Amino acid sequence: VELTEGEQVRTREKKYKRFDVMVKVMEMGSQMRKRSLESITRWGQLAREIVDMAPELPIGYTGLGWYHNALASVGKSPEENLKKAYGFATKAISLDESESSAYGLMASVYRRMRQHEKAITAGKRAIELDPNGADVHMILGYVLTYAGRPDEAIEYFNKAIRLDPM
Repeated sequence: VELTEGEQVRTREKKYKRFDVMVKVMEMGSQMRKRSLESITRWGQLAREIVDMAPELPIGYTGLGWYHNALASVGKSPEENLKKAYGFATKAISLDESESSAYGLMASVYRRMRQHEKAITAGKRAIELDPNGADVHMILGYVLTYAGRPDEAIEYFNKAIRLDPM
């Protein structure tokens, strides 16, 4: 199935219910890809705005979780920020158990906590929910690498690249 741009927007509108929330989600995604300290700060602000606008949607909590995960990765209060990231991933999953990005976040948090089997389980769940998601394949690749299983990781990295060469 190939969706046209208009169909992709309608699909997002159904998921996010409001156009203003969808715009914030798209801007948050843009900031996440930049990976600078300024963009990390901005994406945290956007995630908080999404939660304030639509507390019933998991995407804002997932965004806040990735924000805290990013802060931990750059050495800003790693233990505290990982706990926050875990809490936001748990909240997002409690709102929607089919939210693949929340399971991807959980896999990343568990990886940083060196709980590799839990990370692998969460990563595989993310892929079950979004088999064509390049990000979740990449996350599981990293998890397997850190778990000492680089040969298995290659399969997931290759699939991530096939799904999204960028």
